[in-house]
Amino acid sequence: MTENQLMTKAVEFEVNGEAVKLSGNTVREYLVRGNGAVDDQEVVMFINLCKFQKLNPFLNEAYLIKFGSQPSQIIVSKEAFMKHAESNPTYRDWE
Repeated sequence: MTENQLMTKAVEFEVNGEAVKLSGNTVREYLVRGNGAVDDQEVVMFINLCKFQKLNPFLNEAYLIKFGSQPSQIIVSKEAFMKHAESNPTYRDWE
């Protein structure tokens, strides 16, 4: 799928048994934090991170943040790391 197709056509993937659909337009309209305008490359990187790491940005497991003309930042939440740790059978909780 090309970068232009990712902006208009939704990418669908599964996270914890739930379907997540992300398109570039959805990311731009609802998921970007801050006051900066993200470019297509930043949006595509965010969508692919969510898809391949099985993160649901609607549940605040990943954030795309941009202020002004600074480069955007993609942040994975602590809860997402904990979810992955707890799904590992060798994880032994906090002591």
